[in-house]
Amino acid sequence: MSYTAPTHGVPGWTLAAAVTVGLSLCGCPAFAGERLLSDVPQSVRDTIKRELGAAYVSEIDRETEDGEVVYEVELQRPDGGKVELKIANDGTLLKKEVEDAMADLPKAGSASPRLTTPEGVRLLENKSYDDSEKARREILELYGDLRLTDVCDGMDLIGLQDIGLMHNDIRPLWRDAENFTHRFVGFAVTIRYVPSDVRVGQNSFPDLDGFKRFKSEQYRRASDNAWKKAAKLGDVVVMDTGGVFEGGNIGSNNSLGWVKAGIVGVVSNGGARDTDEIVKVKRPPVYCRNGYSTRGVRPGRMLTESVNFPINCGGVLVYPGDVVVADGDGVIVVPREYALTVGRLAREINEGDERGRAKHYEDLGVPLDDTVKSP
Repeated sequence: MSYTAPTHGVPGWTLAAAVTVGLSLCGCPAFAGERLLSDVPQSVRDTIKRELGAAYVSEIDRETEDGEVVYEVELQRPDGGKVELKIANDGTLLKKEVEDAMADLPKAGSASPRLTTPEGVRLLENKSYDDSEKARREILELYGDLRLTDVCDGMDLIGLQDIGLMHNDIRPLWRDAENFTHRFVGFAVTIRYVPSDVRVGQNSFPDLDGFKRFKSEQYRRASDNAWKKAAKLGDVVVMDTGGVFEGGNIGSNNSLGWVKAGIVGVVSNGGARDTDEIVKVKRPPVYCRNGYSTRGVRPGRMLTESVNFPINCGGVLVYPGDVVVADGDGVIVVPREYALTVGRLAREINEGDERGRAKHYEDLGVPLDDTVKSP
């Protein structure tokens, strides 16, 4: 007896000599695969589920060999490859064969297909700079409480108008007008994300465990681990999310882990999720596109493409190691080779501004605060 998924104009149930359960790959294959699973013993079903991963069941054949019932199962993988299983009636896995997606390509004679991997060329190379503790400390102390506008004016003075100034839609997720804890200065660690090459939908897996396995596998493709290993105390994570605006790679949990690793701030042309908790804790400072929320998780949405290469964030070319300054006015990036020159000019501008405002404070009867210096 043979069971075949219905097709237009063809009866759904037909009889044949062999006992076969077949599947037509029209409609929703995962849903049809789930129906096929319901026609086999629980022991066989459990073995199939253990082997399933991100694949779906495309065909199940029930055969008799030496008087024993066996099931031949074909699984279809998302990459086009196949897995063939032979399972005993008690659930014992007797045989497993994996067929690569490339196996069906036309072959010239008996020769295997010649595979080509394009050789990539990076035209923008990373810069070399002094990254010793002494050099880092000198820059951090120089920039200290400088404002974005001080640094922007310093950049103007050496002919770098707007070169490092991010679009003004890169905004702080929260602001602390009392203690300015939303401000930071640090050194860029760059991450570039790209859209995922995998999608799943309703009934893609026969059970919840299948989706959980998929989610775990895809999390590893968008993990924080690669860039966290490269980060140092005082660094800033700068992200290019590759146009993925619903990928929640900044969350209330993982971002606190970044703080523990020494990260002082996060800048992204995407967004963040769990924003209520991030705003409540106020750690780390997050600057993102329109200060908005990206709700979805990373699996099935985005992949990590590279770490510590030049990226575009907010319309600015950011190299690993560049100096990043952020406050309520936005974000500015200073090329590392100009960091000391710009910092010294910005410091002079800042001190002059503080003295001028202090005089206005006194004339207006406003109590002096830590943003001004006595004239």
